[in-house]
Amino acid sequence: AILGSVEARYDLGLNFEFAAFYDTGSIRKTQGKAGSDDFRNSVGLGLRYMTPIGPIGFLYGWKLDPMPNESSGNLHFSMGYTF
Repeated sequence: AILGSVEARYDLGLNFEFAAFYDTGSIRKTQGKAGSDDFRNSVGLGLRYMTPIGPIGFLYGWKLDPMPNESSGNLHFSMGYTF
């Protein structure tokens, strides 16, 4: 697996944070039909609330190259930062 991500964060005050991100990745040489040698890309936006134990939030990502019969994006609940 090869993964990459870039994220911009903006402090909204009152412990809230706005995030915008770009993700890319590839899963290579899989034994089954899952995965592909092609890179897949997505962009998204989110809102996080900063708690004493770390951020919690909701982020929505849009696939830039969805495959046939695949959703155009997904909503994610997060706890902590991914990187």
